[in-house]
Amino acid sequence: MANANLPVLNQTQRDQVIQTWENRVSTRFQQTPTQVDPGDGQLITINCYFIPTGSLTGTNFARNAPNRWQFKQSINGNVYRWGSHTVPFLNSPLLDSNGDPNTASHLCHEPRCHNPLHLCWESLDSNKGRNWCAGPNGPGGCPHPVPCIMRGPLYGGPGDTVAPLQQGNLFVL
Repeated sequence: MANANLPVLNQTQRDQVIQTWENRVSTRFQQTPTQVDPGDGQLITINCYFIPTGSLTGTNFARNAPNRWQFKQSINGNVYRWGSHTVPFLNSPLLDSNGDPNTASHLCHEPRCHNPLHLCWESLDSNKGRNWCAGPNGPGGCPHPVPCIMRGPLYGGPGDTVAPLQQGNLFVL
């Protein structure tokens, strides 16, 4: 999110930030086709836009953790910073219907991916619950309103037939 001490952006400014981010991602990041199992044992190809592991000098991106990036944009002399994959959702509500913060979820489970088609904006509980999802073609299917592209990295085990959903700190079937 933007720095708290900076003025709030208007709709046009937010739209320009999103457009700049999309242009940078589509022209500067490598599109990597990856074969994944969506949950039925068949492989499909998805295309993630991966942030390069090297320097991104001059592209508005700065690393702020091993798999986390910031997007920086100067507007009217002020430098704004956002978690990079939250940028497509600048026009979305910060809180969900329960008043909890929304987060950017990776539908492909790849933290370096910046393909806007692989991201959705939802509560942290839904975001974390995707890790245990059977995927769109797995037993029981994907229960999420925006379907996962593939099964979650923590799903599975002998005899599992239902994807658990995370509720707060508890996991329930």
